[in-house]
Amino acid sequence: MSIVPWVEKYRPRRIEDVVGNPDAKKAFIAWLNKWMKGSPSKKAALLYGPPGTGKTSLVHAAALQYGLELIEANASDVRTERALRERIFKATTETSLLGLRGKILLLDEVDGISPREDRGGLEAIIELIKISRYPIVLTANDPWDPKLRSLRDLCELIQFRKIGKREIKFILREICKKEGIECEESVISAIADSAQGDLRAAINDLQSVSLGKKRVTLTDLEILGYRAKQLNMFEIVRYVLTAKRPEQAKAALSMPSLDYEMLLQWLNENILYQYWPSIRAIVDAYDALSKACLLYTSDAADDGESVDLGGRRI
Repeated sequence: MSIVPWVEKYRPRRIEDVVGNPDAKKAFIAWLNKWMKGSPSKKAALLYGPPGTGKTSLVHAAALQYGLELIEANASDVRTERALRERIFKATTETSLLGLRGKILLLDEVDGISPREDRGGLEAIIELIKISRYPIVLTANDPWDPKLRSLRDLCELIQFRKIGKREIKFILREICKKEGIECEESVISAIADSAQGDLRAAINDLQSVSLGKKRVTLTDLEILGYRAKQLNMFEIVRYVLTAKRPEQAKAALSMPSLDYEMLLQWLNENILYQYWPSIRAIVDAYDALSKACLLYTSDAADDGESVDLGGRRI
C-alpha cells in the first residue's frame, strides 16, 4: 500500500484554510482578481519567503476556488529552456482541456535555477511571462539573488513569513484527530519548536514519528534521535533535502556526534515526503542516496560493521 504524504493529503482546498500570512493572502487574491478582470498590474506574481509557509498551498487552493486548471512545474524537473518550451509554453496559449474557466501556471523554486547549469531557463521564464494569456505564479525562498533581478521587475512581489508555533500546533492536532492518533502535547510542542516556522516540515516530522503507531509519546522522538538542545535529526534531514548546492548539504553534516547510519535511514524515509509530487526529484534523490550508502558501507565494511537501511543489513 502506497503512503500518501500528509502534506498532500491535508493540503488546504480553500483559501481561508491556508494557515498564516493574512497580508500575503490578501495581496495575492487582489492580484489574481485583477487578472480575472483582464487588467493585471503585473502578469506574474513572485511569492517569496521561507519554505513551508503556504506559498504553493495558496496557489493550489486559489485554483480550486476560482475554477482554474493548475499547470505546475518544479525547478527540480523543469528548469532548462528546452524543458520549459516542451512542457509549459503551449499551456500559456491554449484553452483549458478540462473545460474550466482558465488556467494558472505555477513554477516552484525559481531561485533553484542555475544560469550556468540550466542555461536559458531564466530567459525562457521571462519570455513565458510576456506571452502568457494566463496568470503565472513563481515561488522562491530568496528572491534577492542578483540572477533574478530581471525576473523580479516583471512580478508582483508578495512576501510570506514563518508560521507561528500556535498555528503549527493547531494543524498538527487536527491531523492527529483525523488520523486517529493519540499524540502527547509534549510531542506536538517539540515538533512545532523544531520546525521553526516551517509547517510542511512539521507535518512531515509528525508523519515520520507516527508511522505505524496509534499513540506517540516523547520517547518516540528520543528514539528517533531528537535532541532538544542542539541541531536535531529533523533539522539535519531538512537542511540536506532542501539545500540548493552540495556545499550547503555538506555543511549540515559537520556535527562531530552525528549518527550517519541513522541519517541514512531518515533520508530514506523522508525523501518521498519532501519532494512529492516531483517524480524526477524523488528518483534523483534516491539515486544520490544509494551512492552515499555505497560509500558509507564501504567504509563500514573496512571496520567490520554493517549498516541497517530500511530493515536490511547491508
